[in-house]
Amino acid sequence: MTGSTPSFAAALATPSPGSGYLSALPRTKNPAVRSMLIDRAAQLAARLAQVPVAEDPVHDLAALGSAYLANAMANPDLYRVMFGAGFALEDAGAADATLDRLVRAADSARSIGRFEADIDPLDLATQSWTIGHGPAGLVATGPLPPAALGHRIPLLTALFVAQCARSVASGWSLS
Repeated sequence: MTGSTPSFAAALATPSPGSGYLSALPRTKNPAVRSMLIDRAAQLAARLAQVPVAEDPVHDLAALGSAYLANAMANPDLYRVMFGAGFALEDAGAADATLDRLVRAADSARSIGRFEADIDPLDLATQSWTIGHGPAGLVATGPLPPAALGHRIPLLTALFVAQCARSVASGWSLS
């Protein structure tokens, strides 16, 4: 099955601009840096909110990761400050809100049988997010060339295929 339910599509289309992301920004006393971080976090949230909802929630997982990575590549200095400066987060729990659309897409993929029924949508969303976050840190801010971004597709594919392994094994029977 490759579709998503209308209620899931409506929920995914509802803007979830990552308000938690704003409160999860690195803690800094410099008002200029804080202002820049808030502005750019809002920009990232808006970019993620613009990702259209597809019929296929697995596509949505990949598209959201791609939008995140594109934002990091377009703003490498900001990415470096947000994730490489070693600031403590003001609200570490709010950082999870950033994953909300990914979690909903993973849950939809599970509910329509694209992934195993017992996967944890938050775990899968977190794993998916790290596949974009790693290249962002290694390419946008240094040492790897842009060509290394091509590695994220086979990594994400392997992650998603692994979620289906038991279904294939149980479905493959010679008896």
